[in-house]
Amino acid sequence: MPDFSETLIQKHSSPESFRRGHEYYRQGSVTSLLRRGQELRAEVAGSQFAPYDVRVVFDEAGIIEASCNCPYDWGGLCKHIVATLLACVHDPESVRELPALEEVLSGLEKEELKNLLLKLAQRDPSLAKIIEGELTLSTSSGTHPVSTEAIRRRLRASIRTPGYMDPYGDYGYGAGDLDEARRVLEGAWNLIQADESRNALPALEAIIEEYLESPDVPDWEMMGDYGGELLDFFEEVGAALTEALLSMELTPHEREDYGAKLDVWWGELGDYGVGDTFGAAFRAVEQGWFCPPLVRVLEGEIPDDDFFEELLDDPLTIARLNVLERRGHYEEYLRLSKATGEDTSHAIMLARLDRAEEAVEYASKYLSTPEEALAVARALREQGQPEDALRVGERGLSLEGRKNRLAGWVRDLAEGLGRRGLALKAAVAAFHADPGLVPYRRVRELAGERWPEHRERLLDHLRQSTSYLPTGQVEVFLHENLIGDAIAVVEGKPVGALVAQVADAAIESHPDWVIETCRRPAEEIMDEGRSKHYDEAVNWLAKARGAHLATGREEQWRAYLEELIARHGRKYKLRPMLEDLLK
Repeated sequence: MPDFSETLIQKHSSPESFRRGHEYYRQGSVTSLLRRGQELRAEVAGSQFAPYDVRVVFDEAGIIEASCNCPYDWGGLCKHIVATLLACVHDPESVRELPALEEVLSGLEKEELKNLLLKLAQRDPSLAKIIEGELTLSTSSGTHPVSTEAIRRRLRASIRTPGYMDPYGDYGYGAGDLDEARRVLEGAWNLIQADESRNALPALEAIIEEYLESPDVPDWEMMGDYGGELLDFFEEVGAALTEALLSMELTPHEREDYGAKLDVWWGELGDYGVGDTFGAAFRAVEQGWFCPPLVRVLEGEIPDDDFFEELLDDPLTIARLNVLERRGHYEEYLRLSKATGEDTSHAIMLARLDRAEEAVEYASKYLSTPEEALAVARALREQGQPEDALRVGERGLSLEGRKNRLAGWVRDLAEGLGRRGLALKAAVAAFHADPGLVPYRRVRELAGERWPEHRERLLDHLRQSTSYLPTGQVEVFLHENLIGDAIAVVEGKPVGALVAQVADAAIESHPDWVIETCRRPAEEIMDEGRSKHYDEAVNWLAKARGAHLATGREEQWRAYLEELIARHGRKYKLRPMLEDLLK
């Protein structure tokens, strides 16, 4: 395990997350702390009845990935991950070392596995339905055909007539419950991955036909307007269908049959702006693996321009690459990915084949966005090549595009490998891409004695920033007690929650601004008689009162409030709330 420490954990979390995580750790909320190889798992008791599940993947350079099923999404590690890591630091004896689950199950006999499943189903009855659903799509070396009728029954039972919804005053249809259909699709994918595509096709056909032909599914035009989830799902179904058809040797009759079906499905879905993957499936039936330019590419030749465009079909190319990878045809994979411009896939495959130097060279030459560089760098790190991963990540920082995810990733890896200069460069890039207090503090930690010069540059960058939601700007300016700068930000982007935050901080330094700014929304609510929002109005007035009292203007405040009471005295709900502000 890497050298986790409280300092390191603090660097990766906000002050509030660290404080709350420390409380969780001290309260003994971390349970079931397990390590399997380079993965930590834990359960952390929180505010919900069920504990939160934490997963941390690491290598010698530090944390590769950390996730929790809590809803936290405000930057840095959540409090549950913090608590888990603190338990590793302070109570290493609580970490149970376990072999991989696959290794444990491989030693069980058939009867033992059956009894295990039965016990789990008895303990949690919902598992029985999942197991039964999986069995309808399971097959043993192709000897047990998929139960298509059982799948159709499951789908019909899950399809309901979506009721009207009126979230914004307009009427539309909901997309229904896709959980069962997703389970069927997942089962079909499992069959495709096991090279049993002939058994997967009936399941995919069942999904398509039950939804496209069911009287319980509303008009597709309505679904296009209000049910984007279903349309996106059908793109996933089309991708599975494409890969399944490419994985089979179709008879002439099957080719004709699937061609006719796909022509209809593709046409119907295409009318509503989706269906690209169904078009790819149609071309997969037409071309298979015998398209002349494809054959030439797979054999190592470069097709001429007249034929090259026939290969440039992203969904079809991706499906072909997936089949080649699954079957271990890696050289053909590399030839096709290079010929079709799938440069990220090409570099990732080089990394997975332990051809790290080639992957770095190819990525440096052909990748064009920071996100592409991040994907390749992660693949190299997963292969145990953190230094090569860092080279690709550093190259990615020079590319155009959003750098927030890549820059934070490079920063943390570079620091873990002792490359503080690069870590600082990446930290600055991460802050520029997504300003906030956590990335700001990370620059400060890495800058050391050079912090004063970096501080001024970061603050100047914030002053010139035009973020749509300037939460990060406000956080940093308030942290540095630059109230005037924070006021300038919220006046340009008057988001209510941020204005309130700045007003609380500005009561003593800018009382007149607080009074004027907080009276305005309060008076609008009261004058318009929006009774549901009177609490909000009173909260704004409480801030104005604080500014009056902080500057010795209590009499002015009382006179203003008495005027409000007189003006709104007939509003029975509001009057007592205003009178409470006199106390």
